[in-house]
Amino acid sequence: MPGFPQWLEDFLIGLDNASDPEETWELTVSLLSSKGFGWSIYGFAPSGDKPDETFQYLQFSRYPEEWTARYHEMGYAEKDYSLYHCAKQLTPCPIGVDFAPRSLDVSERKVTLETGEFGMRSGIVVPLRCSGNQNSGWGAVGMASTLPGNEMRRLLRENGNGLRLAALLAHERLQKQAVALKQAETKLTTREREVLLWSALGLESEAIGDKLGLSLATVNFHIAKAMKKLEATTRAHAVARALVQGAIEP
Repeated sequence: MPGFPQWLEDFLIGLDNASDPEETWELTVSLLSSKGFGWSIYGFAPSGDKPDETFQYLQFSRYPEEWTARYHEMGYAEKDYSLYHCAKQLTPCPIGVDFAPRSLDVSERKVTLETGEFGMRSGIVVPLRCSGNQNSGWGAVGMASTLPGNEMRRLLRENGNGLRLAALLAHERLQKQAVALKQAETKLTTREREVLLWSALGLESEAIGDKLGLSLATVNFHIAKAMKKLEATTRAHAVARALVQGAIEP
């Protein structure tokens, strides 16, 4: 593509080939890591403009586990200026001790300083919206690094526009994949959900047939149909996908 750096073109090709949200996220993490961002996070909420501790729609994180635990334990989402920025603005927000706005109060500055203590000294957060509708939900892709402020500024001058575009493209892909998975969930029949649920609980086909009053062949037929709808390669894979989507709850 004219004007696009090769790394962004390669990323686009990878997105086209990614089969599910997990694969899309791993591809995104790999790209951000190659550009100097050792930690990354993606979250999207379906509606509302108030930051919460969790994005209920879709979330992936490669932030340090210790920091994530402390962030939730201390309720830092309510004091994180970058989240409020993303809920209200569309421009990227630099983050880190060298980029903290002077207007931050004591509690907001504390969050920024502690983030740096966990190694995430600088970075950027890219605001997200639903495709075609700015008001239907909001989210962000966060990228954090150990780089000091001057080096981060140089990195963003060189790659900032491409990284922002990569974040937006990954978000669009993740949204489409999440919708597709949700549609697959609604396509499962009641019987398909039943056989998957009993499979999740550890029963084999014969035992499931005894529970539901079905023949062995009928049970296997419904399992095969569910596997096809969920694009699963094995029964266990189908069960895992159904659980992730919320189609079944053991």
